[in-house]
Amino acid sequence: MTTTGDRASREAALVAAYEAHAKGIAALASRLLRDADAARDVCQETFVVFHRRMDEVRDEPGPWLRAVAWRLSLDRLRRRRTEARALDAVAREDRGVDALDPAASAADAERRARILAALADLPDRQREVIALRVLGGESFPRLARSLEISEGSAKTHLRRGLERLRRTLAAWLPTHAVTTDEGTTR
Repeated sequence: MTTTGDRASREAALVAAYEAHAKGIAALASRLLRDADAARDVCQETFVVFHRRMDEVRDEPGPWLRAVAWRLSLDRLRRRRTEARALDAVAREDRGVDALDPAASAADAERRARILAALADLPDRQREVIALRVLGGESFPRLARSLEISEGSAKTHLRRGLERLRRTLAAWLPTHAVTTDEGTTR
């Protein structure tokens, strides 16, 4: 049973974490989702999860909160992609294939969809490390702590994930944009 003192200290910890990290969490979600309303929702959901599971969080909660926000954002992106496919199928059925968006918009949408699909196809750990390091700008020590892995493992997951993304997206990138580790162009 939770005492009043425990409840007050939990609420104080929640408020302190919110004040310290909410803007950063919302910014991370906004970069991933490109939708301010959805980013605010992810930020709110992140702190709801934190409130329920704050006893599991060791040390400073920032890295843990960013990892939760990243996962929630990815879930939203997956739902969006599924919904977009369903809506696209309905639109094509109703209007025919000729009613698609102009070529430039279609190319941008296709490029974004391919990148998101390539990210979604990565193993969870590689995707998490890439998100926290590349999109979130997280340092390897903090990233490793938040994911409860060693720094070496974090670096390995990052390298492998980026290599896999390069291979997956190579056919869609200009030839000069894909280089090997030796610096040669493919």
